[in-house]
Amino acid sequence: MAEYFKENAVNLEKFVFLNVVNVLEELQKRDDLVLGLLTGNVGEIGWAKVENAGLKDSFKLGVFGDEAFKRTDLVSLALEKVEEYNIKPKDTYIIGDTPRDIQCAQETGCISVAIPTGKYSSEELKKENPDYLLTDIIELIDIL
Repeated sequence: MAEYFKENAVNLEKFVFLNVVNVLEELQKRDDLVLGLLTGNVGEIGWAKVENAGLKDSFKLGVFGDEAFKRTDLVSLALEKVEEYNIKPKDTYIIGDTPRDIQCAQETGCISVAIPTGKYSSEELKKENPDYLLTDIIELIDIL
C-alpha cells in the first residue's frame, strides 16, 4: 500500500492551505514547542504525504495509525517519544479538522484546536466543543 502510494502520489505542495508554511516556519523558531504529526495514516504514507507537500522537515516526530489501534493511544506514544521534554497532556495541543481529532484531545486531557480545512464545517466542529475553533491557521501563532 505504501509503495503504491509513493509511486502514484501527486505533488501536494499546491494543495497546502494558505498560511500553513508561514505558521510552521514561525513555530519552528520557538524552543518551547515540539511539533509532531499524529495521524491515522500508516507511517510510510503519512510521512510521504507531508514530504510531498514540502512539510516533512517541520515535524520532529510522527505517530501513526499502524502504531496503535485507538487514536487516543497515539497521544501516549507521541509523549513517550518526547519524554526528555517532560511534556504533559495538559500542555499538548491537538490540531485537527475532524470531530475525531477534537474527541481525541478531550479524551486524553489535551487542548483541542479545530480548523475546518476538510469535509467538516465550522458548525459541525463547533458541536464537539473544541477549546479553540480557528477560521485561519495563522491564528495558531497567537494561541500557542
